[in-house]
Amino acid sequence: MLVSYGRNVEALIEPILSTSEHPLHYSEIAHRIAEAYGKSFKVRNGNVQNALVKSALLYGRGIFGLLKHCPLSADELELVRKESQEIIALGSRGRQWTCAELVDILTEHGLDFDGQLNHYILNIALRDSPELTNLGRFVWTQSTEAPLGSAHRINMQQAVISLLMQAGKPMSNSEIKEALRKDRGIGQHFQINPSGSLIQVGEGRWGLIERDLALNAAEQAQLIDVLEKMLRDRNAGIHISEIAYCLEGIFEPASRIKDPGVLFAIAQQSNIMRKSVGGYLFLSKWGEPRRLNQSQAILEALKQSGEHGLTANEIVKSASTLLGREIPRRNIYGDISAAGARFDEEKKRWAIASATDDLDDA
Repeated sequence: MLVSYGRNVEALIEPILSTSEHPLHYSEIAHRIAEAYGKSFKVRNGNVQNALVKSALLYGRGIFGLLKHCPLSADELELVRKESQEIIALGSRGRQWTCAELVDILTEHGLDFDGQLNHYILNIALRDSPELTNLGRFVWTQSTEAPLGSAHRINMQQAVISLLMQAGKPMSNSEIKEALRKDRGIGQHFQINPSGSLIQVGEGRWGLIERDLALNAAEQAQLIDVLEKMLRDRNAGIHISEIAYCLEGIFEPASRIKDPGVLFAIAQQSNIMRKSVGGYLFLSKWGEPRRLNQSQAILEALKQSGEHGLTANEIVKSASTLLGREIPRRNIYGDISAAGARFDEEKKRWAIASATDDLDDA
């Protein structure tokens, strides 16, 4: 398949990236060009850097690839883009949003794609948005010509609450979307988000907080008190995979709830607690969970390995130890790229590139 033609650096980059199974550090791209075509180019602040910024996608510090290397599908990227557009539309006109804070919000909405969404992937998703303007350095704002669309979003959330009230019981995602589609029409990627009385009461099921939870109002208040005290005593966040075990023998009513996400949803209703990227519940006043998330654990594991580097299996083992829970191997590659690691084809190991080798973030 012909992917490019010509002998300039732009024409040579695409076939190099097309034949790679993963994104590459810019120095590795330059090395492969020289090896394959016998041509040398100035790497930093020169031919290769300029060409990559124009023709490739940034996946980490100094790490570039093509759309084929993105861990999210085209539909998932579109979903992330539309959700981000709605979040920004609900903000004040002229507000500037960093990709990092948008990732936090999307994660709270359940759109972390098993930890594969990071600020680099979000930046890629937003690049084709007709409603947003890229200000550089992973900062986006609403285009001046773009419609806000906030009234539509608010009305749709109110419509969901109305449907649940009429049904008199919780409804699934598909039931709600089908009812809305018949009544007023919705976009292909419409998402339901918790707000006010609306709360997730199970995997893919929505209800009203005052009516459909297995805990009554007094028990919900008690749960919030128990979790707040637990967090203060631990002085560190609780992961979603740990919360049921932490409450065992301390708050018996929690055993009625099988989905730990519901316990998190109740806790967040108080505004005393928040959920972080990586799925930790923590006290809002802390500002962060005081524990490593998956991305940070992978970065720390790579840093500890130094120039020797780690194989993918070693990264999983080391990062899982740092986190205190198992990380699925399939979820590590986006975080490896975001950490700025380079892959040594001969040794089959990943290692952090030296700071002097890194390109500035585009």
